[in-house]
Amino acid sequence: MMVAANMGAGQMSYIERHLVYPFRTMDKGLYEVGLGVENLLSPAMILLQKIKGGSQNFIQSIGVYAFYRMGPYAFEKQGNNFFFKISAGINL
Repeated sequence: MMVAANMGAGQMSYIERHLVYPFRTMDKGLYEVGLGVENLLSPAMILLQKIKGGSQNFIQSIGVYAFYRMGPYAFEKQGNNFFFKISAGINL
């Protein structure tokens, strides 16, 4: 289980030079909190390695996370403040 509290703040000089993508700065601070579960496939990966005779698997771990944005840059509709993330650890 993972618990996270993230914060970011900053300004950007020469914002008019960035023409391709409209940037928004974090002058007031951006805050989010989240929960996550890592290594969801760990027991299954160990079993698969034993079945395959000890060979290593390409995917080593998978995790799922949910974050919630709050503070001055939070969206008015609460459902838009949730962000979900899936991660995978791979073996090259």
